[in-house]
Amino acid sequence: LARLPAARKFVLEATGRALPELASFPPQAIANFCWALGRVDDAGKELATFGVAAGQEALRRESEFSWQDLAGIISSMIHKSFQQVPEAQAFAASIAQRAATCCSSVGNQALLNIALSCVRLSVSPEALRPMAW
Repeated sequence: LARLPAARKFVLEATGRALPELASFPPQAIANFCWALGRVDDAGKELATFGVAAGQEALRRESEFSWQDLAGIISSMIHKSFQQVPEAQAFAASIAQRAATCCSSVGNQALLNIALSCVRLSVSPEALRPMAW
């Protein structure tokens, strides 16, 4: 997918068109866009723009997003284009805090993806510590 010019063009065009309309997309579609963008070569800027918007939308509509969706969004943020992006770190910290309050209802894979992504996004150990208990 990432190396085929037509596929790259399609993913970039689709996410560009979706960006201003994220509020109308279901959570899984937003997470899937993040996943697809994460696999497109040389799309760091587009991934960062879309990922931040996806994170903001997930926080706005937090009751609609499953842990799987949230883990997918946050996992896409481990891309180097998110290093030093305060919105990505804030989103990750918020999701970690929320997950810590209900770890038993979060699937193991989603919890692991959230924790690993938070570490890679340099979320403070203090923010992650409650997830360990």
